Amino acid sequence: MAEVLLQRTQAMRVVPVFSELICRCADWADILAIPLSELRSLIASLGFQNQRSTRLKLIAAAIVEHGEPQTSGELEELPGIGEYMARALAVQLFTECVAPIDVNIARVLRRVFALPGSQDIRGDHELQNLAMDLVPASDPRSYFFAILDLGRTICTSSNPLCTSCPVATCNYRNGIIRLDCQSVE
Repeated sequence: MAEVLLQRTQAMRVVPVFSELICRCADWADILAIPLSELRSLIASLGFQNQRSTRLKLIAAAIVEHGEPQTSGELEELPGIGEYMARALAVQLFTECVAPIDVNIARVLRRVFALPGSQDIRGDHELQNLAMDLVPASDPRSYFFAILDLGRTICTSSNPLCTSCPVATCNYRNGIIRLDCQSVE
């Protein structure tokens, strides 16, 4: 539920809405049972309430009918769940060894490894392969949250805090690449 609410919305705005939602709807059957108009009202403060409420209802119907998904592949079969969300949930819920990549994670990897930028993260096979190679099988969840936090707090899109970066070998930090990830040599 939370991942649907978090799409394109800051976590701090989602927390009170999510808290109220889980008080009213403890499981997917409850989401399915609540009238769509009530669900929209519950999440209206986040915006996109029509899209979010419809997606939650479709996901709830699929889960109630087929059972809880157990892998990123099964999650991706749910209506409105794409590759990133499926992988992010699988890492968090099942500790599956997958590499969810959003724009923040892509930025970190591109800067650290001096990879060229691409508008379509999903079509960037070099980035996808690198991300998968980096995920430690022993603790993919901690790795995922660490790289998310790095992108959120230090390796930001504007004014990155390179002097605070824990990645000593980062090509961006060390001045080897510019913002667009092109070599300065």
